[in-house]
Amino acid sequence: MPRSAVALALPLLCASASAHASPASELLAAAAARHEQTRELRGTFEQIKRVALFRSAVRSSGRFVVKRAAGKLELRWITDKPSPSELRFDGKHVELRAPGATTRRVDIARAPRFGALVQDLVAFLGAGGAKTLGNRYTVSGDPKTRRIELVPRDASLKKRIERVTLTLEANLATRALKIDERSGDSTHITLHVSSRR
Repeated sequence: MPRSAVALALPLLCASASAHASPASELLAAAAARHEQTRELRGTFEQIKRVALFRSAVRSSGRFVVKRAAGKLELRWITDKPSPSELRFDGKHVELRAPGATTRRVDIARAPRFGALVQDLVAFLGAGGAKTLGNRYTVSGDPKTRRIELVPRDASLKKRIERVTLTLEANLATRALKIDERSGDSTHITLHVSSRR
């Protein structure tokens, strides 16, 4: 599986919310309320993957589409450069496609945690579902700079992921997300939304 797809699938899941909402939690709730009714989100992305053992970074770019209709969620994460691939989620299955390679398919009914990861990715993108993130992550950050830090509570995920940082636009849409791994590796994704409805 391409590293870009693995990086996307890693950061997302967990449980429990604090009794008193912090300013960062309130910012997350405001962003969730504003974009919860999003039916379709389209745009492009630029990704930088830094590996702790190497000085150079791996850069990639592509497009994404998120659709919600009649309770069904669909995600397409298409990497165009440098190595074409596509991660597709239809609510029941996750598929990874790449030219010249066998399509990999995961049944969510048999891997519910992986399905939860993909749905959290949709929430990170600002396409709805963010209202429950506070139940699965410890939330902190700086509302003045519109930065939200999410630390997973799940023990198995915490072994790999240190934190996910979201940077929001003035309209509370996600501008960028950064995934910091326990290994010292990190992935930074910048989003450019072209349409939302």
